[in-house]
Amino acid sequence: MINNPVGVTADRIDTKTNVIADKISRWDTESDILLGFDALLQEFPQLKCCRRFHPSPELISLVTDALLSDKLIDPLTLSELLLKNPGRIAS
Repeated sequence: MINNPVGVTADRIDTKTNVIADKISRWDTESDILLGFDALLQEFPQLKCCRRFHPSPELISLVTDALLSDKLIDPLTLSELLLKNPGRIAS
């Protein structure tokens, strides 16, 4: 990555400035997230261009298995899976 011209500059954004992320981080359950996203779209119309990403069931299974077994995912297997079927974007 030494010769790569791409870089990242990051800084902390306080809660009052980052209202949308703050609201998302306070949702407790998956059902809250589904209902909350629709409410968020109504409250912040600028998010209308955002799309929801639904990872493939295979990807979810692989990540869940890795977390439950406390083992690393083989990067080649993961890369192959993501290239074949990463998931889908819904409007």
